[in-house]
Amino acid sequence: MHSRTKKILAWSIIIAVGLVALAAGLMYVQTSRIPASYGPARLTASQKKQEVKRFWNKFLGEFNDGVQGLAAFEWTVSQEQVNCWLASIDEIVASRPDGRAGEVYEAMDQAGLAEPAVAFGDGVITLMIRSTEHNKILSADLSFRMTDDRKLQVSLSGARVGRLDLPRDWVREWVSQVKEMLGQNDLAARDANADEEGGGVSPEDVAQALSRVLAAVDEKPISTEFIWPISKNRVLVEDVTISDGQLRLRLAPMPERKSKR
Repeated sequence: MHSRTKKILAWSIIIAVGLVALAAGLMYVQTSRIPASYGPARLTASQKKQEVKRFWNKFLGEFNDGVQGLAAFEWTVSQEQVNCWLASIDEIVASRPDGRAGEVYEAMDQAGLAEPAVAFGDGVITLMIRSTEHNKILSADLSFRMTDDRKLQVSLSGARVGRLDLPRDWVREWVSQVKEMLGQNDLAARDANADEEGGGVSPEDVAQALSRVLAAVDEKPISTEFIWPISKNRVLVEDVTISDGQLRLRLAPMPERKSKR
């Protein structure tokens, strides 16, 4: 091999290695960058106690009153409020009669996750959480659309580590971990046995609803009818609007189904 050819080959290898190293470096920087929309609430112990009260007031007060009324109503929650609840989720669960302090933190530690947060965009909810093993922010964008027959279509419109976009298939394992952390259960079975359960609403009910939404990602549209645990009323979500940092639900009570004989 001529010396000139050897030099060209050597420089080609050096340039290729350099480009690979540069690309790897850029990818590392991108994965290490914190998304602009990531902002988990950081609360004091006193603030978390206040958020526990706000959580129960929002569901046991405002939402429950609307569900038990006769007319359709609108229920709104802000991105800031949800992030405060996520920061206080262990305290909220522990406030239940059968709750235990530290239960949620232990489950998140086992999953290698911490500091969950959400961001409400234009028709999109971004779910974000920190991987404690790699200290990276994992995020997924879920878009929501109501179909003409009032079913909910949920789509995965993006996924990232830090600010690096990922292929959809890569994020499915993370979505599965989140569903497992939430303790996914079959809501249809829960509805079928609703009359046998005691009254009351719990963080687990909210987690199960979220799990059902996550399970519907890129699947067929799902029914938005559900049973409210306190009164056993059937309720239909007629519309979902996500914009300006707000999640708005329009809901309507459903007529009681006649029992089969």
